[in-house]
Amino acid sequence: MLSKSECRSYLNDVKQYLNITTFCNELGIARPHLTMFLKDYHYDHYLNVEKANLLVESIKSKF
Repeated sequence: MLSKSECRSYLNDVKQYLNITTFCNELGIARPHLTMFLKDYHYDHYLNVEKANLLVESIKSKF
């Protein structure tokens, strides 16, 4: 399981290549919460580590 900072780093790296909104909709993650989470570690409370890992694993499994 990745930490929140590792998830944030990975998602920020791939977000320019993907439509992350599609993955958010599939997993039931609110897009505004993900947007805040990706900004900085001060916003860690917007997304729990389980959902962040689920999103990362979902993206990795598609590619």
